[in-house]
Amino acid sequence: MSTSQFTDILRRELDGMHRLSAILAEEFATLGRTDPDALDQVLQRKAAILDELQRCASERASALSSAGVAASAASIEAWIRTNSGAQGVKLWGDLMSRTREVHNNHQTNLTLLEGLMRHNRQSLDLLTRLANPDLTYQADGSTSGSFGTRSRGQA
Repeated sequence: MSTSQFTDILRRELDGMHRLSAILAEEFATLGRTDPDALDQVLQRKAAILDELQRCASERASALSSAGVAASAASIEAWIRTNSGAQGVKLWGDLMSRTREVHNNHQTNLTLLEGLMRHNRQSLDLLTRLANPDLTYQADGSTSGSFGTRSRGQA
């Protein structure tokens, strides 16, 4: 594989990371609006970008493997410095920086999603109690009332 082909892979991967960063920001905003239809559309676009990034990463790994480069960060960076020059080093550094940013944004979205899920569980529990006023919870976690006495842990 030529140097220009390898830097092309890095460019495509970096472009994909930029688009993924933008879609994660959109995902965050959509999670805040709690609009399931809009979120579904965002997730479909996100999946397409992730597929592209996976293909780029596979191409990059294959190119490095065929060049005999070990799959460690230090080996990859040394090979890029030696074979791709300043342009390759800059692309690699930009890609690694953007990847860290995307990872942090993803973690933020996961935290928001976990909070929304917790809120929804609490809301459903409340609605269940309101819909079933005869249903009561005992101190040991078992229920009594119209559903019998079955522990919530066994549901």
